[in-house]
Amino acid sequence: MTEAEIETLMLEATDGRLATVGEDGPYIVPLAFVYHNKHIYFHCHKEGKKLINIARDPRVCFQTDISSADTLNYRSVIFQGTAKQVTDEKELVDSMTAMMEKYKSPMKGMLKNPGAVAKLIRVFKVSDYRMTSKFSEGK
Repeated sequence: MTEAEIETLMLEATDGRLATVGEDGPYIVPLAFVYHNKHIYFHCHKEGKKLINIARDPRVCFQTDISSADTLNYRSVIFQGTAKQVTDEKELVDSMTAMMEKYKSPMKGMLKNPGAVAKLIRVFKVSDYRMTSKFSEGK
């Protein structure tokens, strides 16, 4: 896939999967994400296995795809990189605004107070990544 095709896929896809490295092996979870400024951003609660795994080993693998019902036509992309918590207030607001716009969230008003948002959730970005893609036109 070309860079433009990958960018289109990342903007159109709504469901992603994030794999982390746990003490007992790989752990994968579905999540909402946004592709913003060439990075993948996701948010999560302040506690949980995903956070424990990222704190222990920040290497992650992110995958998303768009496919047809017959599974013969699909586009898929995989990013292997590092999950880094977003602590910069501007980046936090920008990335979460992009996510709320993507998912048409009525909660955009919460971003007027980034400190309140930071108390409720953690925001991460996947950076320093390698990317692969795959597609089939069902022929």
